[in-house]
Amino acid sequence: MGRYALLVGVSNYDADFTALPSAVKDVKAMQRVLLNPEIGGFFDSDVTVLVDCDRQAIERAVFRLFNDRKPDDLLLFYFSGHGVTDNRSDFYLASKNANKKELDITAVPAANIHIQMNKSRSQRQVVILDCCHSGAFSKGMTAKDGGTVNVLPKLGGEGRAILTASDSTKYAFEQEGFDLSLYTHFLVEGLEKGAADQDGDGEISVDELYEYVKEKVKNTNDAMSPEFYPVKGGHKIILAKSPQDDPKLKYRKEVESRAKLSNGKFSLFARNMLMSKRTEWGLTVTEAEAIEIEVLLPYREYDKKLNEFEQALTDAIKIEFPFSPATTTDLQDYEQYLGLREDDIKVVKARIIAPRQAEYDRQFADQQNEVAKAEQLRLQQVAEAERQKQENDRLSLLEQLRKQSEEEERLKRQQEEEERLRRHSKPAQSEFEFESFKVRLVKGSSGFLGLGTKTKVELDRKKRKAQVVLKRKGCRKISR
Repeated sequence: MGRYALLVGVSNYDADFTALPSAVKDVKAMQRVLLNPEIGGFFDSDVTVLVDCDRQAIERAVFRLFNDRKPDDLLLFYFSGHGVTDNRSDFYLASKNANKKELDITAVPAANIHIQMNKSRSQRQVVILDCCHSGAFSKGMTAKDGGTVNVLPKLGGEGRAILTASDSTKYAFEQEGFDLSLYTHFLVEGLEKGAADQDGDGEISVDELYEYVKEKVKNTNDAMSPEFYPVKGGHKIILAKSPQDDPKLKYRKEVESRAKLSNGKFSLFARNMLMSKRTEWGLTVTEAEAIEIEVLLPYREYDKKLNEFEQALTDAIKIEFPFSPATTTDLQDYEQYLGLREDDIKVVKARIIAPRQAEYDRQFADQQNEVAKAEQLRLQQVAEAERQKQENDRLSLLEQLRKQSEEEERLKRQQEEEERLRRHSKPAQSEFEFESFKVRLVKGSSGFLGLGTKTKVELDRKKRKAQVVLKRKGCRKISR
């Protein structure tokens, strides 16, 4: 039974990808752990290390790792660097010369590694990927019989285990305060310190390592999602040994247990118990403090980010509140970047934003009340103006009716008066005198023998009076 490993780290890229200073350090740290006879037990000649190499070199080394092996050989492939998916969601390991526009020919396709894994006779295969989107590595893997294994996501082979720093959609992070990438830091810690030996049997299995690393990573950066894809007995593959009855390991586990209960903050009682344990197990103060620093580092780093978030939020609401849609999006991205837990974010927001929000709501409510009052006053004024207009119109109409009534009454009285006068009063008369003359011609005989004719004029003169009565349609003359 042999133990073989291929460790690949790419820190520097020719194009398209940012540098990852920790990747090469990750490989060196993993090499140190594997070569330690008390931990990994790998021989130096059986561990291949590649740093900042191209696709061809990686694929050649992958072929050599899986080719011509025995069924009980343990094969470990570790990669630290950039992982990338294309528009078909196919996964690639970015080599030094990887180009995003030519991934098929410049990066290492996961499918090519699948082929070598499926062709290998080894039934103990472990793949550890510390890169973004690494959960996508398992996509499309098939079993040696050509069928697709009914596991989600799809995996294949016997005794196969894949550990990834993230799922297929998320990112892996380098973390301030850590020399290595966050994921590899806890891989190395769990193996090197023996802390991943959950059951204390002196051996660290793949599933124990995964559980240890996942908890540590999530305590430090909640945005990362380490995943584990075992097939058949792959979860029980033994990767390393751990010391038994080691005082340092016992103290570490005690510190971890207390830290987990109190979220990295020891009560006075916990501190007294740890001091007693340290004395009981014969550790020096320096040794105990070094262990506590290592164990509490994730909590300290997380608290640092939480304080950074709280300060940033405090400063932000002084500049702008409420936040614009763009600022809200930036805030959400910032929360994701820091990897804070949702519950902690809510607590900080409740402490920072809630009072400001309450003040804003109060001011907004006051403004709304003022607006409502102004609107109510305007409506009252409009109503009063309308009422006044209607009253004026009513009074005007009443005045018109009064005048009309008075005019009608006056005309009525006038008519009645005229009628009364017509009935009860004699009309005025005009009286004048005049003379009348009556002329009559009388014929008689005259001359000789009365043969001539003589005309005599007789005048009858009389004085008379006349009275004129005026009527509507004319005059009447009365003579006397």
